[in-house]
Order: sequence, then structure tokens, then C-alpha cells
Amino acid sequence: MSKETCLKPTNGEYYATRWPGPPYAEDECLLPFRCRAMTKTSLASLYFPDVNATTAKQHLRRWIAYCKPLSDELRSIGYNRAKHSFSRNEVKVIVKHLGEP
Repeated sequence: MSKETCLKPTNGEYYATRWPGPPYAEDECLLPFRCRAMTKTSLASLYFPDVNATTAKQHLRRWIAYCKPLSDELRSIGYNRAKHSFSRNEVKVIVKHLGEP
């Protein structure tokens, strides 16, 4: 690793400023995402894995509200905000607009 891509901390050792490539075999361990009916909590947790389930659900709800094309398309296929789960079609629309989690 070249010194240009590293920083020198106070103890004199070099460390990488960014990861030089993808994590070791993490990509091989992940299952491909499938669009299927799922609870709002489980989908939100896929998009926001580092926060608790309630916060993840709030973040996803805000993303849906702020993305006007997404909220319009969800509304057109019968999205009900009070339901506890997304249908397969609703998950497809969300993934189309936000990308795979």
C-alpha cells in the first residue's frame, strides 16, 4: 500500500484511509435480495441495519414520504400506511426507487 493512500498517525505507523477492496468473502456469504411480501420492520432493518427496528421503520417511512415519485407510485397500487407489512408489489416499487437494501 502506497504512502499516498495512507495517513501517518502520531505513533508513527501507517494505516489505510479507506478499505483497499471489498471485504474478504462477505459478498459470497450474502444471499441475493428477493422481492417478497415482508413486514415493514424487516424491510426497514435491511435498509438501516445499524439502528434499532423502530428507528429503522421511521427512517424508511421518511424516505418514502420525501421521495415523491415513490410515494405516488405506492399510493397508485393501494399502499396503506397503517398496515404492518408490504406486499410483494410494494417491495418491488420501493426497491425500484431506493435500490436494493
